[in-house]
Amino acid sequence: MGRGTVCVYLKEGMHDPEGEKIKEALCLLGFNNITKVRVGKLYQIELEEATSNAITAACEALLVNPVIERYEILEIEE
Repeated sequence: MGRGTVCVYLKEGMHDPEGEKIKEALCLLGFNNITKVRVGKLYQIELEEATSNAITAACEALLVNPVIERYEILEIEE
């Protein structure tokens, strides 16, 4: 049994309203040095055999909208 960890983000240039609201809230709390917040999704996928190809296939089949999102495989544990 293995596990893969994938992070999915909006592509650069895509509008991120949730990230903007979080940045505004942080500024109201006194964190004035923050210039940008981007929100993403983290997936932990358990597989019988965790391989880069299997995780990439899952991302491209369902987890990622390639028009507006990009992904990064953070870790593969076998």
